[in-house]
Amino acid sequence: MGDRKYQDKKIYTFEPGDVIYKKDEEVQFLAMIVEGEINAQTVYGAICLGAGDMIGISDIWSGTYGFDYVAVTNVKVCMYAFTGSSLLKPVFGGEKKYLSVSVLSAIRLYKQQYSLQNQWYQRSKRAYGKLKVSYEKYKNFTKKYNVKVQSLNHIEELENSYQTYAPDSYTEEVVSELSLLSLEAIENFLGNTPYTAMSFLKMIEESCRNMGMAAEKCMYFYEDIGKMFFGSDKDNLYTGYYEMALQIRDGKGDIQPVVQELEMIYAMSQTMDKEFVGIIGISMVSQTEKIRDAIGILQTSAETEDVIMMTEYTANQMLEAQNAFSGLTKKLLDYAEVTGARKQEFMDGLTTFRMLVKNQFRAPNAVKIIHEFETLFYELYEAVFKRKEQESESAPFWTNLFLDYGIISDTDFTKEEQVRIYNLIKERNYEGKYKVFTISQWLHQIYTGQREPSRDELGRDYKEFLQEFKKKRSVSPEEEREYHNDMMRKVRFEIKNFFRPNSRIVYSANATFCPFVTGGELAGNIANSILSYERVEQLMDSVRDVDFSIFYREYSYHDQEGGGRTLRLMTEVLPDIILIPHVGYRGSMWQEIEGRKRVSPARFVLPLYPQGDLQEMLLNMMGRYRWEFCRTEQGVRWNDIAERSLTSEYFDYIQFYKKNNELSDANKQKLKDKLTRFRNNTSEVFIADYIAWMKYESEGANRLNKVCRNIMTEYCLFSKEIRDALKQNPMFGEVIIRVENKRKRKETEFSRYLLSMEKKGFQPTPELLEHLKFLQS
Repeated sequence: MGDRKYQDKKIYTFEPGDVIYKKDEEVQFLAMIVEGEINAQTVYGAICLGAGDMIGISDIWSGTYGFDYVAVTNVKVCMYAFTGSSLLKPVFGGEKKYLSVSVLSAIRLYKQQYSLQNQWYQRSKRAYGKLKVSYEKYKNFTKKYNVKVQSLNHIEELENSYQTYAPDSYTEEVVSELSLLSLEAIENFLGNTPYTAMSFLKMIEESCRNMGMAAEKCMYFYEDIGKMFFGSDKDNLYTGYYEMALQIRDGKGDIQPVVQELEMIYAMSQTMDKEFVGIIGISMVSQTEKIRDAIGILQTSAETEDVIMMTEYTANQMLEAQNAFSGLTKKLLDYAEVTGARKQEFMDGLTTFRMLVKNQFRAPNAVKIIHEFETLFYELYEAVFKRKEQESESAPFWTNLFLDYGIISDTDFTKEEQVRIYNLIKERNYEGKYKVFTISQWLHQIYTGQREPSRDELGRDYKEFLQEFKKKRSVSPEEEREYHNDMMRKVRFEIKNFFRPNSRIVYSANATFCPFVTGGELAGNIANSILSYERVEQLMDSVRDVDFSIFYREYSYHDQEGGGRTLRLMTEVLPDIILIPHVGYRGSMWQEIEGRKRVSPARFVLPLYPQGDLQEMLLNMMGRYRWEFCRTEQGVRWNDIAERSLTSEYFDYIQFYKKNNELSDANKQKLKDKLTRFRNNTSEVFIADYIAWMKYESEGANRLNKVCRNIMTEYCLFSKEIRDALKQNPMFGEVIIRVENKRKRKETEFSRYLLSMEKKGFQPTPELLEHLKFLQS
């Protein structure tokens, strides 16, 4: 019941926007409106109720509220506790007038519900008629002008289902006659016949629910018609007519008949936009503007490329993108306040680098040219980033093209690519379950102190770097404090020791490394080339759905309520994922923890413009993470078989495979060949096995030998759903049951501990419940 608890026969006040009852909640109270107005809101519109109306009266038989009842003005209502739909007389304390008021209120709601159904039905009927006529013209124009356009056969498949939900004439007559009844007439007829009144209310409620369902169906049908006319995809009449007009115009034909149909569609889009905004708050304004701009540009001598893009973007969207890209290199240099000789040095370096790219990096001093321009590039990056941080929200949006997407010049992209990239970037936003950052967002975390700088290529964190720096030169206490507190120094450290090396890692080809991105590097559709946040989330979910424990960490927990006992618990620590603005075939598992903190997020790097198999890329990173985290956790004993762990058991398996009686000669030969392929690098062999474990063994396919499979089951256990499916497989059944029994014993022991604490009056903390959930997984 909204967010408040009510009492019987009490007056309550509400402000505009307050929810009195929520849709689908159990009917526990009815409310008489004493003063003000409320809306009974639905997906297809709102019904207005005022003073004297009874809220919830049309919901008593179903037992749940059929609307969101929301205050429109300041409202006073009197609450009546409701315990059942047998009779309303006890609810109102024997006041029979309230029964008549309830019936009259239900009649008024019934009338408005009928009106909503009829409105959506009439809209659907008119729109469907226009759709049929326009589609017939479309087919006729295709033959008349001999043009090749999409067939749009799915329009023929759209059934006129709205007719099923037409208001019947009987209902119309009932509504008309009921509207004439006065409160006095209702009292005379129903005042002394509560059973008749309740039957009447039941009939009205059933009719209202049926009309509501019909109105909703008609609304969705109307929406489907709108999509057939001008949906956001290309499979619609607007796009079909537009492409038809382009072909006719190119052939010097008369496009006016086609333009007339586009104008009709534009008028339809305006009408639908007003109706949807006015009734349910949904806007179609972007589509409306797009159609208007398209009609205008068809009748001008605009460039063909601009005309084609009008099927997807408005003129304003195209202009905004072109303004952002225009003169981008000069704008970046000016923004970073790079002037004089330094500015000329950058421009000369860029020109020389472009010549090197044009010659396919065939030059005796290619390495020198790459290194020199790379240095200039990251100096510019740092300067642009610094100013943007200082300006915060007032920074121009086009700086994101450079900082987050690696774009340095408008000459590297066609006009169409510029429009697509810019508008895609404007719409990109992520508020999901994972911590995914663009590179400038990541550097912002460093700049604001929310994250410490990453390790450098020698494995040193920022603190260790400063300690070594102090050894090499004399540093005063003031200078040391400055190094610790100067956030731009930390950002500079991160650019040099994280951004630059990871750019090369994901790019893969050091000999042809290019620090910025060009349209020629991106394969196919630009929008599909940029790694979406949704794709990252999907990939991460796919890993955790199989290897459920991959991000769980063990830590010490002091249970103060449980007698001060120290427990070893598990908690899930999801990684930081940073998107590097480069085309790349590889990801990077840069570090498994932050500094020396065991319960801290790992840092994964993915190319923003990935090429190749993304799943393979991610699994490679996950396998490396599994290995490196275990090494860090075990310390110097990571390969000591006396200390059982993933790395020690796997290292022992690799080191002594020739003497292992559980391996057949064929399996030993396969392992020998694999070691040769990976140059006897144990971690790389493990990563290959981990990928096979995740991709194939999880599906029940045999890719690993028995010894390796047992190690993987022990330390990289599949999720419960997969385990249940594999238990019947003789390759997996025995080892899965053994590992599950071990986990079951731990779960039982921990559950007993929680039960003993509850008996003492202590409730389990979130940390304890998370650990229990882990044991039950």
